[in-house]
Amino acid sequence: MKKILSNQAVKKFMHNRKAVLGLIIVCFLVLAVILMPIFMKLDPYTTDRAVGFNKAPCPGHLLGTDDVGRDLFARLLYGGRISLFVGIMSTIISVLIGIPLGLIAGYFRGIAETVIMRVADAFYVIPDDGSDSCSRCGVRTVDPYGHGGDRSIGLDCNRKADLRKCVIDPGT
Repeated sequence: MKKILSNQAVKKFMHNRKAVLGLIIVCFLVLAVILMPIFMKLDPYTTDRAVGFNKAPCPGHLLGTDDVGRDLFARLLYGGRISLFVGIMSTIISVLIGIPLGLIAGYFRGIAETVIMRVADAFYVIPDDGSDSCSRCGVRTVDPYGHGGDRSIGLDCNRKADLRKCVIDPGT
């Protein structure tokens, strides 16, 4: 433990009060999401008809109940578990895919590197706005000879996940 604390990066981190406070908050939230439902016997799925529906916070329900009578605090903690699981799993999957691809691209160079990087670039083009509404990504092309100026080509999608509904829209 003493060797870890003598590391220059750890020393620098420990002197940054905001970073240490952020680490404490994140650790508290992770422990709360994992351990509180176990110790408090919270159930996010049962309806408490005695308290009622859409009620304000009370001693038995720290954040109140929703319109079905379920405890909002329990639902918040269980939702935090799901969010934590999704975040950790997406990081693990990214690492398991990215490290081998990076090693292959770096070791073999040439065509392998080019193909891997162009596929990665294609994934960067996909918009990540978090909505299913109309997404637009455009490509701007320039005429090198000056005949007709430049053109932009847009890709309009009704839903981000359904590429069959995409239409190529030549712009001005």
